[in-house]
Amino acid sequence: MALNNKLEMATMEVRHTRDLLVLSQNTKNKQICSLEEEVDHLRNQIGSQLLHIDKTQVLVSQVISGNDRLIEATINQNNKLIDDLIERAWFSNSTTTSLTYIKEVLKRGVVEEDEKKIKNCFYTIQDTSPEILPELKEVLKNTLYGVSGNIMFSWLQSILNIAS
Repeated sequence: MALNNKLEMATMEVRHTRDLLVLSQNTKNKQICSLEEEVDHLRNQIGSQLLHIDKTQVLVSQVISGNDRLIEATINQNNKLIDDLIERAWFSNSTTTSLTYIKEVLKRGVVEEDEKKIKNCFYTIQDTSPEILPELKEVLKNTLYGVSGNIMFSWLQSILNIAS
């Protein structure tokens, strides 16, 4: 009878352990399924985002390209305006030389060492062809040469303020 009791208890322990294993296995399977669903969802979301990123990059590229063309067109227009000023100043070699130098400096970029020579060019233009200065001021003000145009504009502005 004692042996029978032990056998029943062992059977009950095995059954109980088996039930715990089944329960544990079911829980793990549910967790795995849940994680697989989350991974699938994340993959779909990432794929969707990558698609949007690609479209955004195309749009940004188109905007940059359009802006580059606009900047190039504006620079070309400003070059033409300076060329027109040079043409109109045909009667004064010093004015045309000054305008040509200003144009070259705008193309390559202004450095601090240019200040004295540029200001001398402005003074030369002011002395020989003062009617050109307002138009040159507008060209420099509206220029898209970046820092170069801004620096030259401020130098010209200071000269015009001194002359006034």
